[in-house]
Amino acid sequence: QNGCSVQRLSNCGHLPLIVSLLTNAQSLPWRCWSKVEVRGKPAKERVLTFVKVDADGCEIFAGGESPKRKGWPSLQKDSEFPKERVQAREETVRLPGGKFDCMVYEVSGNDGEVTTYYFAKNLPGAPVLFFTDVDGKRMKTTTLLQHLQGKD
Repeated sequence: QNGCSVQRLSNCGHLPLIVSLLTNAQSLPWRCWSKVEVRGKPAKERVLTFVKVDADGCEIFAGGESPKRKGWPSLQKDSEFPKERVQAREETVRLPGGKFDCMVYEVSGNDGEVTTYYFAKNLPGAPVLFFTDVDGKRMKTTTLLQHLQGKD
């Protein structure tokens, strides 16, 4: 496995936010439905489908877009941030999609922006909850509504 893993945070220069994709998801497709709320706009539902999952990566369908093949290293790199900008903790959350024990990562950005990611310890893929605040005001929230494994 290239790069860092959550299990080896102290050895990493960057912190990945995709948890356990390589170990938990190499054989099953999965689909997740999320509610996306953006300040000042109506809420929308988003569906992410991960198929053709193998040792090298998977195909991802996002809504009506064409599928895109992504390798695990590419997905991991998309979710890495400089370690000094990240605060990590563990937390349990209750969402419409269930109750999850999570690794939580708060990533400080520029101009007062903070994005917080909740990755369920027992689910592969995207965070079950993430939100972005700017100067303390919530700008965007994405919440897991349902996660199905083994469905393509």
